[in-house]
Amino acid sequence: MRYPRTAIAFITTLFAFTVSSSSYCSSRAQTTGASSGAMTQTSRREKGSCTKSYDRFRNRTTTTLAPHTIMTAGNEELRLGFSAISEGDAAPREIEWLFDSTTERLRYGNKAEVRFIVDGKRIDGGVAYKSGGYAMRQFNEQLKMKMSVPRFLEIIDGGEVEMQIGETEIKLRREDLQRLATFAACVNLRAE
Repeated sequence: MRYPRTAIAFITTLFAFTVSSSSYCSSRAQTTGASSGAMTQTSRREKGSCTKSYDRFRNRTTTTLAPHTIMTAGNEELRLGFSAISEGDAAPREIEWLFDSTTERLRYGNKAEVRFIVDGKRIDGGVAYKSGGYAMRQFNEQLKMKMSVPRFLEIIDGGEVEMQIGETEIKLRREDLQRLATFAACVNLRAE
C-alpha cells in the first residue's frame, strides 16, 4: 500500500511534535517539583501518627491526624480525623474535624449538625459541610467541621463523651478520646 507524501510528512511531523512536547512536559514537571518541594517541608511524628507540613513562605504548619474508625455497623463505617493550621510558633485558633462515612445509603447530604454531650452537659459542635465523596456500590461521604480551640478542649476534657452527627449517635470510646488528646498535644494545645 502506498501513502501519499503529504500523509507521511504529516505523520512524521506529528511524531516529532509528540516526542518534543512530552520531553518538555517531563522536564517542566521536574522543575516544578523541585521548586514546590522547596516550599513545603513535611515531617512525620510517629506517636499518634500526626503529620506536620510546614510552608516556609507563609510560616504556617498544617498538622493532621489520619481518620480512625469510631463506628462500625455491618457494612457501614464512620471515621474521624483532625486537621489544624498554626502560624509561626502559635497554637491554632480552630480545629477542623474530618468525617469520612461509608454507608449503603446517602446519610448526611450536603451538611450535618454535630452535637455533643460531655459528662451530661450539652455542647453544640457546629455544622459539618460536605467536602467530597463518591457513590458506587456504597456511598462515601466526606464532611468537614471547624471548631474553636476552647470548645475542642472542653470536649477532650470530658470523661464520657457522646457525639451526634446528623442522625448518627456515637459514644466515643477511651481510645477515641485518647486520639483527641494526642492531636491536642501534636498542635501544642496540651502536653502529652
